[in-house]
Amino acid sequence: MRVLTASLEGKLRPELAWSREVQERVSALLARGRERLLGIDLDGWRTLEAEWRAFLDRFTGPVRAAAGKAPDARLVGERSYEGFRVQNVVFESFPGWQVGLNLFLPAGPGPHVPVLCPCGHGPKWQDDHQLPPQVLARAGFAAALFDMPMFGEKAQANDHFIQGSQSAMVGTWSNFYFLVDALRAADYLYSRPDVDVSRGMGVTGVSGGGVAAMFLASIDARVRALAPVCSVASLGGHIIEGLYTGCPETYMPGQALAGFDIDHLLCLAAPLPCLVAAGTADELFRKDCVERSVDQARRIYELQGAGDRLSLFFDNSPHAYTLPMANQAAAWFRLWLRGAGPGEPAARVDMLSREDLDCGTAASTDGMLQVIRREALRLGELRAAGQRSAPTDEEIREVCRVVDPDSGAVELLPKSDWGYPRLQKLVLHSAKGLSLPALSAVFPEAPEGTLACFVDDGKLGPLRQQGGFFGACRRILSADLRGFGELAPEPSDYDLYSWCSVDRALSDLIILCGGNALGEQVGDALRVLDYAGGEGPLSVCGRGEAALPAFFAGLLHGRVSRIALDSYPCSFESIAVSAAPAWSRYAYLPGVLQHFDIPELVRQRAGKRFLLYRPCGADKVPLREPEARKAYAPLPSHVELHAGTLLPGAPDVVRAWLAR
Repeated sequence: MRVLTASLEGKLRPELAWSREVQERVSALLARGRERLLGIDLDGWRTLEAEWRAFLDRFTGPVRAAAGKAPDARLVGERSYEGFRVQNVVFESFPGWQVGLNLFLPAGPGPHVPVLCPCGHGPKWQDDHQLPPQVLARAGFAAALFDMPMFGEKAQANDHFIQGSQSAMVGTWSNFYFLVDALRAADYLYSRPDVDVSRGMGVTGVSGGGVAAMFLASIDARVRALAPVCSVASLGGHIIEGLYTGCPETYMPGQALAGFDIDHLLCLAAPLPCLVAAGTADELFRKDCVERSVDQARRIYELQGAGDRLSLFFDNSPHAYTLPMANQAAAWFRLWLRGAGPGEPAARVDMLSREDLDCGTAASTDGMLQVIRREALRLGELRAAGQRSAPTDEEIREVCRVVDPDSGAVELLPKSDWGYPRLQKLVLHSAKGLSLPALSAVFPEAPEGTLACFVDDGKLGPLRQQGGFFGACRRILSADLRGFGELAPEPSDYDLYSWCSVDRALSDLIILCGGNALGEQVGDALRVLDYAGGEGPLSVCGRGEAALPAFFAGLLHGRVSRIALDSYPCSFESIAVSAAPAWSRYAYLPGVLQHFDIPELVRQRAGKRFLLYRPCGADKVPLREPEARKAYAPLPSHVELHAGTLLPGAPDVVRAWLAR
């Protein structure tokens, strides 16, 4: 291994390195899809369209499978207003998952052309959500309004920024919960005798509701016109450059690998009539970004002789569905779904009360969390019954998406004239990954062997005499992995918002690239273990957020014989079924519970010794001893467990364990 002696001066600040690398990676992958659209002819588009639709089908198949039959629905109320009426209807999209639907109807008997109005981020009684169905009903349409998970009647157990990522842990694409309601609402509308479906239906929504409208246009042939509002832009801008925490349901694993940007949904909508509406003061979907996305889609529309079917409207407004936008949408649907003129625009809209629109399902419907818990329980029972065989190293690598380490150079930094004389600062470089800052300390009188340490609060702590492992092994190696210590990413400016955090944003972008954050951290830890060399026993200790990459690296590295975990998540299931886990998004491993969980891996790996110290629940609070022993039962002889809060210091326990 080549050794360098240069300094790191002038290089990118370590805390920015991971963020910048991920941003560049996902941008480069998505650029390939946009480049394929440049100068494309109709045959080329048909080929690319088929690729993208096949990619979408992998995720939307379960949604389509859940629809197609009219749900059992009951009318729970009806009220008339000036120029329209509203029926409140309740049905189940799937067992336990209720929808409180407000059907805005014209005052007359019909039949009326249907338009779906999925909400965005806010309850359905919010002004810019109930405004469009009111305008549409006055214009002669049957407009169906329903909440998205996390808001209104679907607020309980539906924090989609949390439950969305938990869904992935049990193998469910979280957009299932958003799109299935729209398809089932369409099933319901199509069963009504007062609804005219001869020319299909329209769909319109703002923000997340607009994204849903674009997805629906690609997966439901009943959609014959759409009007997405404040929702059309590429993932660049606020998502990639700004590291904004977007909605998990709008992302698909491997999406960037397919070159499929979110605004390519607009291309797939062609040649359906599509009105894109946006606000000139929208801080997320900015005017120039919207225009670029529409220009990109316009080329596809024109290839199919449908250039007149794509239109763009800007209102002088922020991120909202405004009255001028609703009037434009009503005119658009009149033209393309009824072959009629624009009609008389609404001059004003009086908002209905929450009581008018509440169908009373908030306390009776399941939330995403309940569905996730049932699936996690089912998967756990399958694994316990032996229907999931013990995972091989290759399966673990695949589930974790481990990035295999490469043998880069080691940079020895200049030693200080003062301090502990056998302390060496170094940097482990990589040809395809990040540079990892590390510390190596040698203790000549200590027992033979190397202890590699990974902690979440900086690499110096494990080397200290007070609270560390000073002298516990002949050599102690402590390194920062991406996400921790010097490599902890700097928060983005969006992190002021309650739902935003840089660990969420980075994790989502890595998933778009077909990987996950934990797998990249495991690759870092394996690189450190490779550097540790081949003299004497090799042990691994991981603490806190860094314990999971330490655990998996220890499992996968052939030379590691002992693994100590301190203050770590007791199981992936505990994270998946908690209402609000305290662990960072790095720990949310997609699909993991379909394959294995931590206690099973510990029990199955009898070739290694384990010290489990203070296993914690989803809240990061150490489990009581009975809870911990139950989680790991039956406890095999190669596992030593210390649980509870009144315990001796971790370094003393680890020292004694290493000496045995």
